[in-house]
Amino acid sequence: FMHYYKDAINYEDFNKVFNRDIISSDYKQIYLSRLDMLGKEVPFYPFNLENEKGSFTSLEEFSGNVVLIDFWYTGCINCVVLNSRLKPVYEKFKDNPKVKFVSISIDDNRKEWLKSIKSGQYTHQGSINLRAWGQSLSTREKHPLIKRYNIIAYPSLFLLKNNKLITPYAPKADNQKLIAMIENALD
Repeated sequence: FMHYYKDAINYEDFNKVFNRDIISSDYKQIYLSRLDMLGKEVPFYPFNLENEKGSFTSLEEFSGNVVLIDFWYTGCINCVVLNSRLKPVYEKFKDNPKVKFVSISIDDNRKEWLKSIKSGQYTHQGSINLRAWGQSLSTREKHPLIKRYNIIAYPSLFLLKNNKLITPYAPKADNQKLIAMIENALD
């Protein structure tokens, strides 16, 4: 519910309903742990992922920056659409050294991943391209980063500042709102 209706949720009202109507302690615990994990200023999962050159890039390398992370996979039509849609955002911040664009693919096949990056359909030229391999769409074996945030829909956008989560629901269709969020994070 929280994942699919994130834009419609008024958390204050939801908390009232939650406390009054949800009886199962198991459901309450799931909800509370999800809020703790996705709350503002919560440290992001400390990943160390393969980059295009075959070495590894860690979250620590982005300390002191505002980071927009997009999760995608080869063959995802909506991932191509999002990449195209975000072009004005990339253009606005591409020369700002305090803003980083990190593109994380879940592709298992390294050659396919590199080919997709080269095509420019899934990521922009200035993006830092990483791969959270270990997730197979067919077997559902997930990389710990993907499991941590229960990413089940692609593309997904996360916004971080100083390696802490600002939002796991960065706007995909409203560039002006996303630009404003990044600018606010830079202040």
